[in-house]
Amino acid sequence: MIQTDAVFNGTVRSAFQRETVELPLDVLRPHRPLVAGATHCRKFLQVLASVATVGLVEPLVVVPEHDVEGRYLVLDGRLRLEALRRLGKEVLFVFLQRRKRHTRTTGT
Repeated sequence: MIQTDAVFNGTVRSAFQRETVELPLDVLRPHRPLVAGATHCRKFLQVLASVATVGLVEPLVVVPEHDVEGRYLVLDGRLRLEALRRLGKEVLFVFLQRRKRHTRTTGT
């Protein structure tokens, strides 16, 4: 089990750099599609009502698509993304995950 203190004191390193950016919804694509009927289930309706009432509390987590410049995959937040689209939102703030580049050093 990882101790919480280890995360904050730097002994556990993230493989990603996280930053908050503003992106238009039309450049976001879920990493996998919603299952049939997902937008009719109770959970989605609760998400929709919450986003409509209070707004987006937790930003989506996205990564750049490998093959398409300017497009992003949603890793966390498919239901929130669909709710925002249905509510007519066009832009939102997201957590953008970027892979850190590791440099290898050799002993020679």
